[in-house]
Amino acid sequence: MTAPSDVSRPQLVPSGEWVGGVLSTPFIIEEGGQRLRAKLAIWYELPADKIVGQKMLLPGDDAGDALASVLREALRAPAWGPQRRPAAIRMSQEDLLPPVREIVGDDMIVRLNATPELDDILESMAEAMAEPDSGARPMPGNSIAGGKHPDDLVEALFRAAQMLHAVAPWKKLGEAAPLRLDIESLDINGACLVVIGVLGESRGFLLYPSLEHYERFREHCNAEPGRIPDDVATPLWSFTLDRIADLTEEYCQEFADHGRDPIGGDSYPVLERRDRHSMPTDLTDEDLRVAAATASALSSFVVRCGDRITSDAATPQSESFANNNGPVVRLTYPYEAFDGFEALSGEEGPGEASQPDFGDEPDWMALEDLVGSRGIGVDFMYGVLTAAASHPSMSVGPGDWLPLLLGPEPLAGGEDPQVIMSLALNAYNSTVERLGRADVLMPEIDEREELGEWCQGYARVMSVEANWVDDDVARRLMAPVLVLAGEEFEELDPAKVESFIEGGGPAVMEEVMLELHARFRELRVEEMGRRHTPARKKGDRVGRNDPCPCGSGRKYKKCCLGR
Repeated sequence: MTAPSDVSRPQLVPSGEWVGGVLSTPFIIEEGGQRLRAKLAIWYELPADKIVGQKMLLPGDDAGDALASVLREALRAPAWGPQRRPAAIRMSQEDLLPPVREIVGDDMIVRLNATPELDDILESMAEAMAEPDSGARPMPGNSIAGGKHPDDLVEALFRAAQMLHAVAPWKKLGEAAPLRLDIESLDINGACLVVIGVLGESRGFLLYPSLEHYERFREHCNAEPGRIPDDVATPLWSFTLDRIADLTEEYCQEFADHGRDPIGGDSYPVLERRDRHSMPTDLTDEDLRVAAATASALSSFVVRCGDRITSDAATPQSESFANNNGPVVRLTYPYEAFDGFEALSGEEGPGEASQPDFGDEPDWMALEDLVGSRGIGVDFMYGVLTAAASHPSMSVGPGDWLPLLLGPEPLAGGEDPQVIMSLALNAYNSTVERLGRADVLMPEIDEREELGEWCQGYARVMSVEANWVDDDVARRLMAPVLVLAGEEFEELDPAKVESFIEGGGPAVMEEVMLELHARFRELRVEEMGRRHTPARKKGDRVGRNDPCPCGSGRKYKKCCLGR
């Protein structure tokens, strides 16, 4: 949903002088295997001595355009105080002036002169970097992995974290203005969401009870530059993906003991709720539910609306999202645009998402079009997604099944990997939820060829980390799937397959899939139990490619070696 251009704006009032520039900071970021010094576009207000806008530049960003973009955003929604216009602007970098002049017009006083105030900010950054490193970040007990919350909530949180990692909203939005979050069914109205992680450290979002709480937090922090004050005047929630190197060994080990592999291979999710004194408080089941729903909605929002927010002709956006079993989440950018949408949206109010039925949703249609354009059949795709959502091995992830949907051809120039990953993870999450409701992701199949394509997709995924092959129940249930997929399977007579199809194969296959899903969940729980007690090597050394001594059936390097 895009707001019309005539949404009312408050009048700008004059303020003091704004000092701007692009600084080369002491921070180092990693991009494409290279270590680069981060640059910061910043506007600083005098005599208030407060930052009104800032943004870290990504590699390849144009410095002048970035400085102008931050100025535009600061004029619209400054980091502190009401909307206002500077009485004058001062810069020292003449080459950055043209795009800035386009923003403020010819009537604004612009002085080209030294900017010692920005030098002071750089000096403060350098002093902060020079302070001794206290080591890995202290963490509270890992209540996410510690068995204190239902498995389905933890699983939903991890799926949302995978999606957040794939879409990387911190790269798309940078340090954009706050978004408004509404989850009416959970009594969350007008919460303030801030995306963080542009430097690649704690990547995710902060959540404040309201915009007023967020502004109060900023004012308290600006009052004591370089540190978080003891009283930040507001509770807040954070959901981030933190690198293993920045977490304590105990925190990461607890995830590993519960069979949770790192997100993206190097990070674990960190969910915290803190009081106004920045002290962590115990998480509730609802905290996990809110975090998972918000992370999924934020990822979808960035995929759908990111370009409309970050372009030079940025327009306000408001969209609602809901997974099949999750709450409806509404996100609005910028925060203040919400009232304009509510007044113009007719009968649809906050939290009333108009989600089409499965198969008609834009994301599903986009994924089907993408897969079809690469020569992959939709029936095959449904089989792949169903197997991915059912697989009994916790090691199988998007890296194993997504290539099956894309085929061997490299991505074309116009195909965005982040968008593709988001579409695929949306489909995967929906499939997981459908199976949880005993609803198999299987289209109308009338002929053996179509059923065979579906089974081929299912069988291809199940051939990865096939830890089910030694289970008699799973082998029996997989027999018709493998035969219909064209695989040779000695335990099922081909004549019985023909009889199976003539007797209503597709309908029976749904029952088989549900039985398989239930059995695979049992195998997954058994695998988690084995991971609680990693194998201890005794006697002869176990080779990396040898069967793991714990009895999982997997290679040692894929199972207990890292424990």
